[in-house]
Amino acid sequence: FVSDSENIKTSYDVSSYGCLDTNELLYECAGVGLGVYNVKFSNLCWGGCKNLEYCIECFKSEDCFGCIGLKNAKYCILNKQYSKEEYFILREKIISYMKTTKEWGEFFPMSISPFGYNTTIANEFFPLKDPELCDSKNRLKYKWSPEKKSAKYEGFKYEIPDDIKDVSDEILQKILQCEVTGKYYKIVQSELKFYRKMNIPIPRKCPDQRHKERFNIRNPRKLFERTCEGCDVKISTTYAKERPEKIFCEKCYLERVD
Repeated sequence: FVSDSENIKTSYDVSSYGCLDTNELLYECAGVGLGVYNVKFSNLCWGGCKNLEYCIECFKSEDCFGCIGLKNAKYCILNKQYSKEEYFILREKIISYMKTTKEWGEFFPMSISPFGYNTTIANEFFPLKDPELCDSKNRLKYKWSPEKKSAKYEGFKYEIPDDIKDVSDEILQKILQCEVTGKYYKIVQSELKFYRKMNIPIPRKCPDQRHKERFNIRNPRKLFERTCEGCDVKISTTYAKERPEKIFCEKCYLERVD
């Protein structure tokens, strides 16, 4: 269960890092790498870290628990320095308590996230429906942020030309309105330059709506059992059985593209 990582061995549930030096014994980590060893339940800890648990953005540190933003640190708990003996005694006490609350052995819970679930990429990959948001007592299970409303604009509506050749630099000073959501958005200089270079018309949808539509046409993060169109061997693919695309195994695919 490792994704977007490299040079990692003997690890489980790791995402988004690794590279260069070998990284070993990582468990439930994200963005952890550059020669780290025995790091668990941590995020963004790099450069030779060892024996870290529940740490965030620590560098070249060893034997730390529940720390954030430390560099060249050792025997720290919640960013407080302890002796080696004190550290291991207190660490065991904390772990024993966390086991009673069933917190030990899991990554940081969503309950302490400063972001609403609906504002994170998690909601794009794993969208939640209204019934899933609350528990049996109708209490919100996830932090949820109210949708931001578009700023109020009382000026004249700018009519976007169909052809990019008819668009002047005046558009950089105009407020555009999304034809789907009604949200207001602007075009910046570098964006306009790109549209002119590629002969692309000005988008009539706001950036958020365009991102949503692009994401919706991506294949799901799920594997389906299919049969190769060339040799009938069974293969796993992100293309569902009802999809019209022809699916080939690696061997048959390479025979057709070479």
